[in-house]
This record gives sequence, structure tokens and C-alpha cells, in this order.
Amino acid sequence: MGGCRAPSAPAGWIGFWSGPADRLRLARSQLTESVGPVGAFVFLLGGGVIVVSAIGAVFGFGVAALEQSVDWWAFHLSDRLRVDAWARIMNVVTQTGNLPQTRTAGVVFSVVLAFVSGRRRWWAPALLIFSVIVVEKYQQTMLATIVDRGHPPTTLGTYPSGGCARLISIYGVILYLVLELTRAGRRTRISTWTVLCVAAFMEGYSRWYLNKHWVTDVLGGWFYGGLLLAVAVFAGRALTSRVEARTAVGAGH
Repeated sequence: MGGCRAPSAPAGWIGFWSGPADRLRLARSQLTESVGPVGAFVFLLGGGVIVVSAIGAVFGFGVAALEQSVDWWAFHLSDRLRVDAWARIMNVVTQTGNLPQTRTAGVVFSVVLAFVSGRRRWWAPALLIFSVIVVEKYQQTMLATIVDRGHPPTTLGTYPSGGCARLISIYGVILYLVLELTRAGRRTRISTWTVLCVAAFMEGYSRWYLNKHWVTDVLGGWFYGGLLLAVAVFAGRALTSRVEARTAVGAGH
């Protein structure tokens, strides 16, 4: 029989997500034309931070309810699995998400990327990196205060894991800028983001293995860091995109 057929599942899902994504990009482009790249960046980052704060708080209350059933079980499991030699290695690995390391990386790459960017918006990488550093610091503190779930008996680490959040958001935005400036190909981008995912996993694993955090704090750090990175990249494109505004506005006609 004739008639219209429903789209296949993959095509349906692609269409479902591509529509809102295209509208968001168009809105960002129009906002950039109206208030300039810096104004659009501030507006989008600020709005995204509000959304992330709300989602992060709800997620925090949810994982806090799992403390007795999940966190204590994982805490005792890490004790049983503890091997001194492996613990020493994890003590080194876990430092990748510490404040000094992430801030040093932010300063170094801000200078390097400003130098290689040339004259056009040479300040944009530094603005984006330092914005993420500042937002992550104070938003993490705010979420910890709102959720107020306490910490394992061996440390003061609480929700969300700052090491995981910093590694994903700060290193992630640095990788985004490097990939944009080098105009990396698809394979390079996939490989690079895969490395970040592995590093984030190892950071979270080390925080759990060393009993620096409840295991659900680690989940919260991954979740919050990923959200903040997504918001930062979306807002940052108002600063770094060269042709998006003309393309998106043209597509809207």
C-alpha cells in the first residue's frame, strides 16, 4: 500500500536532536550580531551556569540518597582492594585534577594560544579558559554547600568531585581551543576527546580508590564537569567561530 512511511529510528533521533541544535546555533549567531561576541559569550555562559547549577543540585540530592546503599559498599571495597604499590601510582595520577596543575595548564595554554592565534581575537582563548576556571571554582563550592552531604571518614572531599570536574572542564576547554585553532580532522578530534575521557575516568577511579571521595561524588564530578564543558564550548563559539554567524543567519532565511 502507498502512503508515507515513518522515518527509521536513527533518522528520527537525528532529526529530533538536530532541530533544537540548529535553533540554538541560530540564536547564538543572532545574539552575537546584536551584542557582539563578548556580550553573547557572557550572556550564554551566565545562562548556562544557572541551568547547570539547578541540574547539578538535583543530581547531588539524588546521589546523596545512595550513600548507605552504594557509597559505603564502594568505600569498603576499595579498602579490600588496596595495594600499596598501586596506591602510590594512583597518588600521582590523582594530582592531574588538582588546583595547581589545572590552573598552571590554564595559564600556560592561555599564553600559548594567544600567541598562535595571531591578531584576530588573540585574547579569546584566555577569556574562555579563565572564565571556566573561575566558574568551576565557585560553582563547585556552591553545589557543595547546597547539597551538603558530608564526606568519607578518611577525607574532606565532598560532592561534586572537584578533581574530576576541573579535569573535564578546564582541560576540555583547552582541548577544544587547540582543536579549533589547528582545524583538526575528525579522527584527530575523536582520538583527542577519547584521551580526555580516559583521563577523566582515571581521575575518578583514583579518587575512589584512595577514598578521597564517595564514589557517587565522583559520578557527580563527571556529570557536572561534562555539563560545564558543554556550556563553555557552546558559549565559547561566540568568541572563536569565524563563519558561523553568516552561515546560520543565511540558513534561517
